[in-house]
Amino acid sequence: MHAFDNRLFLGDFKAVELAELYGTPLYVYEEEEIKRNFRKIKESIKYSHTRIHYAMFCNNNRQILKLLREEGALITATCPGDAFIAMKAGFLPGEIIISGTNMGKEDFLFIKEKGIQINVDSLGQLEDFCRLNPKGRAGLRVNLKVRLPEGIGSACIGRESRLGLEERQLKEALKIASKYKVKINGLQTYLGTNLLEVPPFIAALKRLALLAEKIDSIEYLDLGGGFGVDYSEKPKEFNVEEFGKEVTGIMEKLSEKKGKRIALIIEPGRSIMAKAGVLLTKVVSIKHTCKTFVGTDTCFAHFMRPFVYNAEHTILKAGGIESKRQITADICGNTTLSVDFLGRDKKLPPVKKGDILAILGAGAYGYAMSNHFLSRPRPAEVLVSGKKSRIIREREKLGDLL
Repeated sequence: MHAFDNRLFLGDFKAVELAELYGTPLYVYEEEEIKRNFRKIKESIKYSHTRIHYAMFCNNNRQILKLLREEGALITATCPGDAFIAMKAGFLPGEIIISGTNMGKEDFLFIKEKGIQINVDSLGQLEDFCRLNPKGRAGLRVNLKVRLPEGIGSACIGRESRLGLEERQLKEALKIASKYKVKINGLQTYLGTNLLEVPPFIAALKRLALLAEKIDSIEYLDLGGGFGVDYSEKPKEFNVEEFGKEVTGIMEKLSEKKGKRIALIIEPGRSIMAKAGVLLTKVVSIKHTCKTFVGTDTCFAHFMRPFVYNAEHTILKAGGIESKRQITADICGNTTLSVDFLGRDKKLPPVKKGDILAILGAGAYGYAMSNHFLSRPRPAEVLVSGKKSRIIREREKLGDLL
């Protein structure tokens, strides 16, 4: 994505051209940006036994999955539904890891039947899985004691987290696995979402490496994802080069101690997709009361991040004559939910009905979190590459609500 003379370009297309061609609201993804983001991560980690499992739940469009598979990505999933979609996109069961929670018998039988690697997150889940899959294999999700930067909380680790075994439970987990002759072949953790600092990841990998020394059957350490994306107009970048250098050193030392190459797995999602996607929406009304409200043809159900996370996304006017004058406005959705705001107090050039707005950073947890609450059909999705564009998910119609 780039801007020139107040015109937003996606690939070689003006955003307003795509809006006219495909209608709005419209999710647009840039193929070259997706590839560039994936390659940057891949090239920054020199450890030879690194596997990059795309966290597909941030954006599960099959065409994007196919694109990343061509780049060498594997898949991390949270449930059989994710795995089903991934396999329909061409991934083999052996290229998928499921790290889930509170799974039932049907989930475990699906995983066993397909031969998919699993990371379980409690002693009870381990027992249930081993009982159904004796002489099988399983990884363990561990709730590590890692300190995050001051002011950053996470529901994924710590005493209050419901996810993962505690480190002290590792010995009991190995006993359960031994009883069923199940091989514990991996350790996984997930620190949290959208972390911009490298040191917590390094501390976590060191903890996993210490635990791995106690497991003879260990084959991989899975550091999870959560590599941050700064959505502000002057973003801070996650230092993936520093990350790659540090994790390579840790894995080389562990492999030397174990006398075999231990795989490193990472699970990027947002860092690949977020800034590769834009949500285009049309201005349908402008209301002036105590402030200016700009109404659009999309809503919180199409793009949940501002509603769920109080997330701030840059919103631009896509096209028109450049103007030094600006207005301050709340950008509103087209449902009657009183808090259906896509952005509050946003600075924009003057806008009128029919103008196109672009919500940036919408490639991850955009369409994937969309829903039918208040009965708005979901947008179309388009993939652009240079001078080419194509629909990769059709716009829903009213009948799809049924």
